[in-house]
Amino acid sequence: MHPSGVQFGLSRGLLQRRGEEILLSDQLLETISLQAQMYLQLGRPAIRGNFLVDTTVRAASRNGRD
Repeated sequence: MHPSGVQFGLSRGLLQRRGEEILLSDQLLETISLQAQMYLQLGRPAIRGNFLVDTTVRAASRNGRD
């Protein structure tokens, strides 16, 4: 990712720094998780083309069946 994109993400709380690593922020991951849970509760399919939401919905679906 371009350094200005990293700076933008860090300044908006979308990314976080862990040592030398740049990761998605806990806040962003929680938001994605809540969005995925809402889609599951409403019985809606995942947002097409949104890899993170699609992945989270599939994982939540599997966990709900355990």
